[in-house]
Amino acid sequence: MKETMALSATTIPKTKKKRNKKKASALRKFMLLFLILVVILPILGWTTLTLTGMYLVGGEKIKAIETSLSQGNIYGHEGTLVTVNQMPAYIPKAFVGIEDHRFYKHYGIDPISLGRAIWTDMKDGQKTQGASTITMQVARNLFLSGDKTYTRKFKEMAIATELENKFSKEEILNLYLNNIYFGNGQYGIEAAAQYYFGKTTRLNDPQKPVINLSEAAMLAGMVKGPEAYNPLKNKDKALKRQQVVLNRMAQLGLISKQEKEEALQKEVAFISKTVKPAS
Repeated sequence: MKETMALSATTIPKTKKKRNKKKASALRKFMLLFLILVVILPILGWTTLTLTGMYLVGGEKIKAIETSLSQGNIYGHEGTLVTVNQMPAYIPKAFVGIEDHRFYKHYGIDPISLGRAIWTDMKDGQKTQGASTITMQVARNLFLSGDKTYTRKFKEMAIATELENKFSKEEILNLYLNNIYFGNGQYGIEAAAQYYFGKTTRLNDPQKPVINLSEAAMLAGMVKGPEAYNPLKNKDKALKRQQVVLNRMAQLGLISKQEKEEALQKEVAFISKTVKPAS
């Protein structure tokens, strides 16, 4: 009887020790997995993106872009660069608001938009969401083709990280606004303003009036699809898209509700014809 009790007394502590060892082992495995997923993989991913971006961009092209910016020229196209500091504030705000409202907070890649796009693509079984930040759009416009592939998206992200490393947010926005395609062979916000409205984006221009908020919102809306939202070809779609831009700007606090309402009521006069506001 005494032997049985002694055996039981020694067995219980051993069992507890085994359980504690199992718990400690499980905790170590969890911490290791957490370390890999949260620390190591992101670092490896970011390092891969950075090195790929450096390889794809190359020093010569960066120097060429820097030279064009310093000389006030548009990289890749003819024309004079109009910087965001030379424009009314509502012009860059319209584009940032509708295309990339976290532009000033991310480092070339917006994880929130990217995650949402990946989830939507997986759910739909096809590539439907873009999730391209303004910096990624600059990368695509200046360095890549327009093919919608996952390989190109990776390259966009890689180049975007390099652009964010080399240029300020203001410089990236200048590159963006002066290189976007607006349909009808027009590249850049200044060329589009002159082509569609016979106006300029430059403040205090002695020869031409500057585009107003309503016109800026219409141009910003065209970026999603220069042909689909071309007001000269698809008036109704262009006006609806303009409303989306203005509503988004007001929602983000970039303009007041009164400014939004006034812009919505304005008729947009083009060189060739006038487009009345949507009823």
